[in-house]
Amino acid sequence: MEMVYDFDLMENGGHIKGFKLSASQIDAVADALTGLTTDEAMKSKYGVSGVAPLLFAVGDGNHSLATAKACYEEQKKGKTPEEYLALPARYALVEVVNNHDDALQFEPIHRVLFGVDHEKFMEEFKKFYPNTREGKGEGHTIEVCWAGHDEFITVPDPKVQLAVGTLQAFIDEYLKKFGGEVDYIHGDEVVDELGSKPGNFGIKLPAMGKEQLFKTVMADGVLPRKTFSMGHAQDKRYYIEARKIVK
Repeated sequence: MEMVYDFDLMENGGHIKGFKLSASQIDAVADALTGLTTDEAMKSKYGVSGVAPLLFAVGDGNHSLATAKACYEEQKKGKTPEEYLALPARYALVEVVNNHDDALQFEPIHRVLFGVDHEKFMEEFKKFYPNTREGKGEGHTIEVCWAGHDEFITVPDPKVQLAVGTLQAFIDEYLKKFGGEVDYIHGDEVVDELGSKPGNFGIKLPAMGKEQLFKTVMADGVLPRKTFSMGHAQDKRYYIEARKIVK
């Protein structure tokens, strides 16, 4: 393989090397990835069978990819299929990462609500999910905090795969009816600090297991916004990029 870069990262971040694959190596990688889409592979990894296989999921850069697609759609106008299929803008540079690699960790993205009454929020939550009970238990458990208070609540027999889906459905409905704002927060300590202030309400979500990602998308469709973060902010100090917009 041809080495294309080889350098130290700043701030004691380690070292990185990049290699260019040959044509035969690219074909071998493509064949190996295709082998992961069989029904047998889906059943082995995710316990599902007879569903459309899911091999890739966008872990970061959803908006960038959507923008790139919009640029391509704009360039397609007035061109024949032969012409627009040959446009460089048809392609996007991405990095394929093994979701099951131990180096990749999922961290939850919590919620803090601003300008809400915590008693009203809890009252409406229990109306929205009548079987809600206090404390931890079977089902979707979330931690809520406000000035001087911290507790767990559980929604048994949830209709979706993830606790964030159960929570986000209610938050969207609540803010629509009663007003307020929501922000998406990384780190338990930040939620505790913000949630303790008057008029604020903090909600901490459990981390999503990596094994849940593809299974959840196959079962529920698109994940709720801000479901998880890949690693702590400190782990994402470096971006190796190659960008050029070509007409």
